[in-house]
Amino acid sequence: MGSNEVHTLKNAPSLDEIQALEETLHRSETKSSKETLESLLAEEFEEFGASGKVYDRTDIVDFLLRESNIYKGELRTKNYCLKVIAKNAVLLIYETERIYADGSRRCALRSSIWKHEGVKWRLIFHQGTIIPCKSSIQPDPVYRRRIGWARVPCPPSAAARRLPVQVDQ
Repeated sequence: MGSNEVHTLKNAPSLDEIQALEETLHRSETKSSKETLESLLAEEFEEFGASGKVYDRTDIVDFLLRESNIYKGELRTKNYCLKVIAKNAVLLIYETERIYADGSRRCALRSSIWKHEGVKWRLIFHQGTIIPCKSSIQPDPVYRRRIGWARVPCPPSAAARRLPVQVDQ
């Protein structure tokens, strides 16, 4: 398949569906439930941490369970885009801004690969790359061009969201 061709996926999910699954992982009630975490994360799940360390499913589940009630703050998200990358997988990218109780901020460009496993979507890969924080997190009208996805439909409804969540450092 050429680099400009888009994979097709029978019954492809909507951006709203995958975004909702991703945002479920941001919630403290999800982070404190081993059963919920394991149902969302595929057996072969891996995450590349900002430190460069690679985590597997067990590492992340254990980490989130330990940390679920430690850090409080606000998580803002924006610029969600979804791209079909295989006949049973999609790539979700978006930006986050974490605002801590002391007013400090941490911004990241995030990417997640969700795989359809017959009955449901499960997260197979995640990476967050630290980026400079702008003065405020606002939807970026030229975002898709900037990341090379000018032809990928990312609806303008990807407005900034504010989610009260437990956050990790």
